[in-house]
Amino acid sequence: MMSGYLIVFPAAYPTRHSDRFAIDMTLSNVEDKRIVDAAGNTVHIKVESDLYPVGRSYGAIKLIGDPPHWSDNGR
Repeated sequence: MMSGYLIVFPAAYPTRHSDRFAIDMTLSNVEDKRIVDAAGNTVHIKVESDLYPVGRSYGAIKLIGDPPHWSDNGR
């Protein structure tokens, strides 16, 4: 089932998701956009990974090994 749904980590409970501290979301069409970070700086997004520090500035940390996963602590 994990490979069929491209799940990176096995299911567990409780999780950051069930505790409402994580979200899985797929981002698209973000390249060549400008986004304001939490400090008020405008950041030019050239590639998706340019979003990671912007998310972190708002307290949403990207888990690099799990494509859709963002959380308050990066896990």
